[in-house]
Amino acid sequence: MEEPPYLSGDAEFTVLLFGRSDRSQFSLANSILRTDVFDDELCDIAESQRHRNEAFERKLAVVNTPNLSVYEASQKELKRVFKMSVCKSSPGPYVVLFAFHLNNISPSAVRILELVTKYFGDSILNHMMVVVCHEEDKEDSALEKIVKHNRDFRELIEKCGQRYHLFNERKARRDEKVSKQLLEKMDDMVRDNGCRFYSNHQYQEAEERIQTEEHFIMKGRKKEMLTKRKELESRYTGEGLEKELLLFETRIRVENREKAERKISEVLGFTLTAVDYAAAVGKGAALGALCGAVMGFEGMAVGAAVGAVVGGVIGGAASAAWGYVTNAAAQMNRR
Repeated sequence: MEEPPYLSGDAEFTVLLFGRSDRSQFSLANSILRTDVFDDELCDIAESQRHRNEAFERKLAVVNTPNLSVYEASQKELKRVFKMSVCKSSPGPYVVLFAFHLNNISPSAVRILELVTKYFGDSILNHMMVVVCHEEDKEDSALEKIVKHNRDFRELIEKCGQRYHLFNERKARRDEKVSKQLLEKMDDMVRDNGCRFYSNHQYQEAEERIQTEEHFIMKGRKKEMLTKRKELESRYTGEGLEKELLLFETRIRVENREKAERKISEVLGFTLTAVDYAAAVGKGAALGALCGAVMGFEGMAVGAAVGAVVGGVIGGAASAAWGYVTNAAAQMNRR
């Protein structure tokens, strides 16, 4: 069987980590990375963050999003969070984890998963695993009986192909085998997905634009790099110079990448899903037909065709216009 590229080369094992409303996802990130990048009591962050480390014989990158329950009611803020998470995990995560505490399984968790699939597409579920964090002394078999009696949990794992993991946070702090078991389960899921990371049109657009922006930033720093190189050449020779140049060039690449990611996250647009696109086309066609009705049947046909195109291109505007027309029609009927 083909092995994931991050187990045998320089590829980075990127994990995208969503959470709900507690500290579980941040504790989980610490355990996966085998280093404390988040405080023990941290329950939320302002924006998506990526942390890297080398552990479990691989290069790791874990991207944590803010707790999504905070943004559940705000489409604008959710888009901001998701756009940054796409840019931070581009060109795509091998694994997506949805983490929450054992005592925090509720209908809200299901709603948040639906929000994730709305923006990322249903195919992200093929790369997703539910992680239930706890600090219980009970055996996993006993805990499984408890969680499987929860209807919301059953719905979550059904959407995720029955993939879930019970993660003991307290034991993980003492014994890295607990984290290793989770990593092994993630590796199995990656193999099931053909050793490919998750990608869609948003990720593809983001990566292309990030690379273009990186190139632009690098051109603007040529003078700075030349000056620094001359400085290093005056201070070091041989292997020492090679080491210092490598460190400097690596730092520049990381800085450029992070600047590009932030820039593109501000302008990246989430395009419509297929369902939303079809709805926008239909609404645009109906709107065009209504506007063309004043010219008779031929005008309606032309208006419908034009409206469908406009609806597909600017689905959001067509939807807004549709709302305006339906509201106006309702007001006319009341007169």
